[in-house]
Amino acid sequence: MQNNAEFKLSRRQWRVVTALATEPTIAAAARAAGCGERVIYDDLRLPHFQAAVNREIELVRAEARRRKAVLLTKALDVVETNMDGVNGPKLQFDAAKEVLHQGQNEDIEHVLQRVQEIVTAYANA
Repeated sequence: MQNNAEFKLSRRQWRVVTALATEPTIAAAARAAGCGERVIYDDLRLPHFQAAVNREIELVRAEARRRKAVLLTKALDVVETNMDGVNGPKLQFDAAKEVLHQGQNEDIEHVLQRVQEIVTAYANA
C-alpha cells in the first residue's frame, strides 16, 4: 500500500487498489475488496485513484520480477548441477540437451521460462 498522504484515499479505496493490482478481473477485485463493481468503476473515474492503482500495479510487477529473478537463479543452479553430472548421467545428458536446444532460441525470456519448467519437472519426477 502506498503512502496515503500522496493519494488521500479511504481505507475502502486502498482495499480496492490492492485488489485491482492483484486480482484478474474487476468482479474478482470487488469480491476481494468487499464492495460492488459499480463502486470500483466510480472510483476509477478519479485521477488520484487511477494514479494509486497504477503505482500499486507497478509495485506488484516489480516484486514479481524480483521473485522471478530469484527463482530463475535457483533453476539455473539446478540445471548447472545436472550438467556437472552430480545427479547421474541421464539428468546430465537431459540438461545438456535442453541447454543446447534452448541455445538456438534468441528469446531469453522464453529460455528462462523453459529452464524453470524443466527444473519443476525434474523436482516432481
